[in-house]
Amino acid sequence: VPEDALRAWLADGPPAVRLLNTYGPTEATVVATTYDCSVMTEQQISLGGVPIGRALPGRSLHALDDGLAPTPVGVPGELFIG
Repeated sequence: VPEDALRAWLADGPPAVRLLNTYGPTEATVVATTYDCSVMTEQQISLGGVPIGRALPGRSLHALDDGLAPTPVGVPGELFIG
């Protein structure tokens, strides 16, 4: 979800509807992660953008470097979905 779109939805969206940010590879029509954006504050958006969320049940996420080794928390890497 782009930050400006989320801000607009939080300002004017229906309060009884949750807005979920989902993520999955473009090569396939699958969803691997989800995050409930409807609970975010302006401060959270400004500090960290919009998260892609956590892996759905039955899926795993791994951030790996160029040598396919896991990257430490906070270090960029390629996202692998299992």
